Amino acid sequence: MIAHHALELARAMGDSGNKQVLLRIFPNLTHVFTPSTRDKAVTGAQAGEVSLEVLELLQGWAANVLVRGKDGGTVPEK
Repeated sequence: MIAHHALELARAMGDSGNKQVLLRIFPNLTHVFTPSTRDKAVTGAQAGEVSLEVLELLQGWAANVLVRGKDGGTVPEK
């Protein structure tokens, strides 16, 4: 997703009353959270790997919201 589209979507969700919106932009990742082929530092082996940072964020969100039932889904900063 293009960053400005993500910003518009997050704003629309917040405007509609959703108070649990967390927007996180991951630069240099594709829409499936793998490294962009435009990043010259990425090796062939890394090209298909999902970002560890994304996986950790999703894990924290799932633990907070789905397992513990905490409101807001705030993920602690590292």
